[in-house]
Amino acid sequence: MLYDIRMKTIKAIDLIIAFISLSIMCIAFLYINDFKFKILITLINIAISIIFFYLAIFKDIEENEYITIKNKIRTNFNILNSLSTINLLNEQGSIIKSWDLYGKTSLIIGKDRKNQYNDVTLVDINLNDCAYATLIDVEHAVLNYSNGCWYIEDLHSKNGISIKKETENKKYKLSPEQPYKLEKGDIIYLGLTELLVE
Repeated sequence: MLYDIRMKTIKAIDLIIAFISLSIMCIAFLYINDFKFKILITLINIAISIIFFYLAIFKDIEENEYITIKNKIRTNFNILNSLSTINLLNEQGSIIKSWDLYGKTSLIIGKDRKNQYNDVTLVDINLNDCAYATLIDVEHAVLNYSNGCWYIEDLHSKNGISIKKETENKKYKLSPEQPYKLEKGDIIYLGLTELLVE
């Protein structure tokens, strides 16, 4: 909205300058007697008129094309930098299992478990088979996708969640129900279980 008003104002100013230049050319052509000076003023004002008519007609198209290209670049950059998988790491730091994030908006991390009525609690990222499964709650954490980013949130688990950034050597403990924005290379610690974000 603000951009459209600005562009219309600039367009109007460009048209006004073009018409003033044409008026000066007409006045010079009618009232100046010196032929060389008359031609010089006419040529200068024709050039100014052409430039400002061009700006008034085509400038907004070029601006819109620039904005379109800029948005495409931003979209491609977000795709390249968006997270795609959560990987379970073993004690040596090797990936032993992966979960795809593509097309998902929310994932529960925890353990599948049957209750006394044989109802199964299903989670999206099942860590039943990992080495430290006893330290993981049935519903330990949730991953949510919002505005092009993935966030993790502790669901009041007993052993909590910590995050280690790729570029840092220390872990950050997360507070329950406080979403934390994930980035590529982050390692999520659920108790002693490590999940690599890629």
